[in-house]
Amino acid sequence: MVRVTINENLCKGCGLCARACPKHIIELSKTRINAKGYHPAEVINMEACIAHCDPADEYVPATSRLFHTRLGFKHAGSFNKCALKFGRWYDMIWMERILATREPQETSPFRPLPDVDQRYIDSILHNA
Repeated sequence: MVRVTINENLCKGCGLCARACPKHIIELSKTRINAKGYHPAEVINMEACIAHCDPADEYVPATSRLFHTRLGFKHAGSFNKCALKFGRWYDMIWMERILATREPQETSPFRPLPDVDQRYIDSILHNA
């Protein structure tokens, strides 16, 4: 699992890390202020994808799931027989730990196709 570390003393609250994060797990704190007077970035959701089988076997014990559960992770999803390990297909489970709540956003990343200028569509298709 990747570990994200943010040095709050160096953070100037610009939000670049939050906008660049491909997993959208970083936001500026709404409650904390660092020594420089900025709202520092914080991680709001940690994730883990681990091999799982039921019952446990000699290669994939139940300890990983128990370890993550004890750290506050909750089961978020399952992928059946998708990981080949030691000549056997294993399930993968997705676990997550929510660290903060997200505020709803007003903007939408999608625009209905009828709202897109036809010349723009034509230029994209011409260059494809």
